[in-house]
Amino acid sequence: MNTNDQPVRASLSGDGGAGFLIRWRGRQEGPFELDMIKAKLHAKHIGLLHEVSRDGQWITLREFLAEQEQERERETRARLAQERRQEEKRVREKEQQRAAQEHQLREAKEQREWENQEARRRENQEARRRENQEAREQEEQEEQDRQQQAQDRQQQAQNNRGDHGQEASWFIFFMFWIWFFYYRHLW
Repeated sequence: MNTNDQPVRASLSGDGGAGFLIRWRGRQEGPFELDMIKAKLHAKHIGLLHEVSRDGQWITLREFLAEQEQERERETRARLAQERRQEEKRVREKEQQRAAQEHQLREAKEQREWENQEARRRENQEARRRENQEAREQEEQEEQDRQQQAQDRQQQAQNNRGDHGQEASWFIFFMFWIWFFYYRHLW
């Protein structure tokens, strides 16, 4: 028990520090922690008109408890606000991660679509190249067939001319002998 008029400086938080001095009609007791003060009040060992030393000033227990309650509410609001900010930050980060994942998925999808389009384009080019090659080969084959047919016709024409020439020479030869035998007596 402290009988000096100088109060002991105590913490408002009641976190196990030095505690608070209580005064009733000039008589000081304590220091008590906040939980002990509340227990004494609940047990009706002290009343709301008892004085508590806070920051070198004496205030009634009612004012002290109201300030404690306000401080606790401020701390709770601050803690809740901090938790809300942290939750909002976490939600924002999660949203940013989701957006980044969606962006990556969209880019991957666009890349796959581009690759598929590129593959189809290459396949189409290859198909056109093959078609063009086949068309050229077919044209070359048709040209060779035409040339072969022309050669065959030319050969046939030569053969036909040769047959007619042979027939004509036989005809001439035969006509010569007829003429010879017929006109021989005239010589």
